[in-house]
Amino acid sequence: MNERKVELGSQIFVNRDDSPETIRTWVRRFDEAGLRVIRIFLFWDHVERREGVWDFTQYDALFDEAAARSLSVVVTLMPVSPPGWMRLTGGVQDVGDLDDPVFWSRALDYVTRAARRYTSHPALHSWILWNEPSRRVPRCPSSMRAYRAYLEKAYGGDIEALNRLHYRQYDSFSQIGEGEEAATQAMSFTGYAEALDWMRFNVANLTEKLSDIAAAVRKEDDHPIHINPHGLAYHELQGQSVFEQAKLVDFIGCSAHPSWHSSRFPREYLARS
Repeated sequence: MNERKVELGSQIFVNRDDSPETIRTWVRRFDEAGLRVIRIFLFWDHVERREGVWDFTQYDALFDEAAARSLSVVVTLMPVSPPGWMRLTGGVQDVGDLDDPVFWSRALDYVTRAARRYTSHPALHSWILWNEPSRRVPRCPSSMRAYRAYLEKAYGGDIEALNRLHYRQYDSFSQIGEGEEAATQAMSFTGYAEALDWMRFNVANLTEKLSDIAAAVRKEDDHPIHINPHGLAYHELQGQSVFEQAKLVDFIGCSAHPSWHSSRFPREYLARS
């Protein structure tokens, strides 16, 4: 008879200014508390603080201490969040312009370097491709180019097939989205076909990006890969399709916040009717 074993763990959130010894201390406390799995965010910003200068010292300390204590490390990759030197976003977890081919190439290089560094490490458990993956694509020039390509493929290159359904009329797919970003965002009433196409594009775009990340990991490493979807009630409104994402990974988890979450749900609120 096979016995299933449940291993409990938690997250160690590495900050920019945490020393390797501080990180090792946290790992030792995990072991002392009986926790066996450590989840981390491997921030791109932390390992490439200056362009072209790569330093994994913080995460090496965590991995090495975990291995010494027979703990497992689950790595959350952060390719969607550019490092600060790029000056593209405001924070370490903000999402960059994923449809910019130059940025996305750099992002996948980060994934390759991370997977290559830890592929043989005894503490490595698995990879999370993207924390709580969701996608509300911004209507910027690079994303609108991706949207045009999506529509052209979806409608088989037949612009009249699109015109029969959409409010805005076009002579070719190349006209879609040009100079319309602000007008589209300001529309009070979007036609059903337009809204559905945009929602489907968001799903396809997210799935494509996850596929790129998975392929970059798989090229270097064969440990399990997974994702942790959240807000499933919104589902495709946030570009999520667990059915499509399930095809890319070995297993799917879930990001859930308990009702006793100390900051969002203070205990005194729970007694109210």
